[in-house]
Formats: sequence, structure tokens, C-alpha cells
Amino acid sequence: MRVRMVGLPDEIAPIVEALHTALDVVEVSAPYPCRGASRNVRVYAEVRPLSDAADGITAELRAVRDRIDASFAPDADKHTADSHLTLEAVHEHLTALIARLEGPESR
Repeated sequence: MRVRMVGLPDEIAPIVEALHTALDVVEVSAPYPCRGASRNVRVYAEVRPLSDAADGITAELRAVRDRIDASFAPDADKHTADSHLTLEAVHEHLTALIARLEGPESR
């Protein structure tokens, strides 16, 4: 499915991020300027529905990704447990999620 978004660039960015939480985003185009004197841009996204079984796991993986991103932000406080994940913690969490994805039949 192809989705077209039209708006100011700073309005479209959070919508694109929201698409990632609700759908399988295959690709997102670069912004194309709208015709005329408009400041709006067009952005196209190709999306697919997420499978019901993967919804929760996908959300958890995104949460881990977001915490990792936040821990590497230039203004992040590197000395607090909440803003910095150790590689061991990431490995543990991802291993558990992979096990859930694989299910009991693969063990």
C-alpha cells in the first residue's frame, strides 16, 4: 500500500515515525516540494500491515532501539542507568525477544 502525506516537513516527520509503530514500513521517500508557492512537501511511504503475532514484539524492539538512540544522543546523561544501556542488557533483551519470535517449536 502506498501512503501520501502532505504538510510542512516538521509536521510529516512525527507522522512517519508513527507509521513505524503501527505498520511494516517498506520504504519512505525523500520529501518532494509541492507545486507553486507552497512550503508544503509530499512524502510517500510504502507500508504493509504487521502480523498480529509480531505487533507486541515489534513494539518492544522499537522501544529498545529508542532507548539505544537516546543513550547515544549528544545531550544524554551517560551516567544514569535510565539513559544508557549496556551491551549485555541489549543482548539479554534481544535474545529473549528472538526466543519469543521463534516460539517453542524451534527449541
